[in-house]
Amino acid sequence: MNIIKMSIARPTTVVVTFITLLFFGIYSFTQLNRELMPNMSLDVITVSTLYPGAGANEVENAVTKKIEDAVSSIEGLDKLIATSMESFSLVTIQLKEGTDLDKALQNAQRKVNAIRADLPERVKEPSVSDFNLADVPIMTIGAVANMNEVEFYDLVNHEIKPALERIPGVAQITLVGGSEREIQININEERMAAYELSILDISNVLINSNLDFPTGKIKSDNKQTQIRLQGRYNSPADIENVILKYMPDGSAIKVKHVADVYDNYKEVETLSRVNGMTSIGITVQRSSDANTVEISKAVREVLDALLLQYEASGLNFMIAADNAEFTIEASDSVMTDLIIAIILVAITMLFFLGSVRNSIFVSVAIPLSLISSFIVMYLLGFSLNLMSLLAITLVVGILVDDAIVVIENIHRHMEMGKSRVQAAYDGLREISGTIVSITLVLVVVFIPISLTQGMVANIFRQFAATIAIAVSFSLLVSFTVVPLLYSRFGKMNEFSSQSYIGRRIQAFENLIDRIAKWFGMILKWSLSHKLITLVITLTVLLGSLSLMLFGFIGSDLAPQGDQGQFVLKIELSREATIAQTNQIAYKAENILRNSPLVETVFTTVGAEENGQPQARLADLRVKMIAHNQRNTSATDFSREVKHFLQENIPGIRVQIAMTDIMGNIDEAPIQYHISGYHLDSVRTAANLILNNIKSVKGIVDPRLSAEEGSPEISIIPDREKMAALGVPFEMLGMALNNAFS
Repeated sequence: MNIIKMSIARPTTVVVTFITLLFFGIYSFTQLNRELMPNMSLDVITVSTLYPGAGANEVENAVTKKIEDAVSSIEGLDKLIATSMESFSLVTIQLKEGTDLDKALQNAQRKVNAIRADLPERVKEPSVSDFNLADVPIMTIGAVANMNEVEFYDLVNHEIKPALERIPGVAQITLVGGSEREIQININEERMAAYELSILDISNVLINSNLDFPTGKIKSDNKQTQIRLQGRYNSPADIENVILKYMPDGSAIKVKHVADVYDNYKEVETLSRVNGMTSIGITVQRSSDANTVEISKAVREVLDALLLQYEASGLNFMIAADNAEFTIEASDSVMTDLIIAIILVAITMLFFLGSVRNSIFVSVAIPLSLISSFIVMYLLGFSLNLMSLLAITLVVGILVDDAIVVIENIHRHMEMGKSRVQAAYDGLREISGTIVSITLVLVVVFIPISLTQGMVANIFRQFAATIAIAVSFSLLVSFTVVPLLYSRFGKMNEFSSQSYIGRRIQAFENLIDRIAKWFGMILKWSLSHKLITLVITLTVLLGSLSLMLFGFIGSDLAPQGDQGQFVLKIELSREATIAQTNQIAYKAENILRNSPLVETVFTTVGAEENGQPQARLADLRVKMIAHNQRNTSATDFSREVKHFLQENIPGIRVQIAMTDIMGNIDEAPIQYHISGYHLDSVRTAANLILNNIKSVKGIVDPRLSAEEGSPEISIIPDREKMAALGVPFEMLGMALNNAFS
């Protein structure tokens, strides 16, 4: 065994090698991203399209079906799910495992571009994107200030948002709520009719007058100068003085003659509050390869700097949600457990091996193997997350196996009277094949797991690969460092049987002997009563299986955990205005804020549904106090709040969305899709299934995704009269749209 001889005869080579590994291992550890869970790219592509003002049926016929037909021939397609709602279309493409996501994304974009001309003119450009967990916001911040609402929005939009966007790793900053400035032109219908003008006439003149034109250059021998026609409005007065037409007497009809121009606020679609104070919400999204913890730290530093810069304006930030907090807490907890595990291993080895030196040898082997593993983890693009840290924690018990077996056998050879060097060589050479077999068994078990496909594989890949990497380095340490240390510092007996520690070790060995004797008696009895032993064993086995078969032990992908955060989704009837929703949300907000268990309530009135703000919806994101300061879990507290709100606030529907282990808002875990050729028959079947589901114990808030549309007024044109009057259908639609806008 040349490697054994080299490690004992040439210690400098081993020492330099592992010092190098330690250096690069520590460097790699500092470069690893810290995340809650491994970064997973799901095989899902979404095509979202905005069709302003269109009803659900119109969206389905004019947009959704055409996109469905276009993308249905994509290679690797597994399932196609389409959702049509007011003003919005969403087509979800689920791909088969192993499909090249980038290639499929390009194909989908090409298919959608090909049918773009077939979509109605008012349809916005379809957005084709892949779904990634990194797209979910990692921070939600509420900004408040003692400023005018419009000035405050401009400050956040033009100063605070760009400052946050400049942080490395930040992919997108989104603002929620706030009052945006808007110039409103309120037309007087009687004056407009008196001057024989239409809304379309006024709209076209205003649009065409608000332009800048490059008109050429003036050149000379020494220089050239650009010429630009500046026509953009600089103030409401510029708009008021725009000439719409000339009357027969030569007088000019201006905008101010037929309309009033106001510098006002844009119509509110979304409201945001933090702990009852009107705010502007700021959500932070990271790029897929960014470090959540580092971004959170950088964002907090930028916010602190902005507080000092705008201290006179009373600017303040309240962080309603930060995924990095739970990530840091979870990773620090695992690292603490890892340190405790190493200490306990050393103490255990002290009692079993009866030697401080042997315990130190074992304790040195563990960090050497783990720190070296960080190099490969960094090269493979892994991160420090719950799965990789869990693997590191679990592998501690495996890493000591090789070192213990080697030390125990070397110790046995020393008891034969051999020197430390000879005992180290003979002891390791004798069991080298066994150690290699033990390590390879683990590698062979875990490496195939890391090579599988699918979402579960994405979660467990880093877990399996980290274990395989760590045990491989453990084998290397056992063949080099352990024999080197023992050949230089090994010793037979360190403690006298009369010393304090020696007596404690002897008492421990006597306890182990008694336990071994007790086990021997049980084994002897079992062999003498084979039938009884077999019956007991089968009973325990069947009883264990029945716990799972009869539902006493459930199954889940990952535990829910308690991050102390949840979201209350409040829904009113479809006729509800944003003012009505705001009033209800404010009542619910006050109820929550009066609870001593609640730290922060971040409210969004006019919450989004499939990417579109809905006046009837409100989201209350609740952050509870630290778990060590309360006796109630977030799940139990959220249920109590839900029942209280439904009993005390009539006419609302409340749903609970818990924050899952990945920091995301957990939606319905079980979904059924009912398909058919006619909507009425599908709805009837869905209602029958829904009624049956409601009777299942444990099901909360089952609902249909297809809901009744909002109330609307239908205008049915008289095509004969339109033709007689020479009114094109498109012009009628544009006139109505302008009139009600």
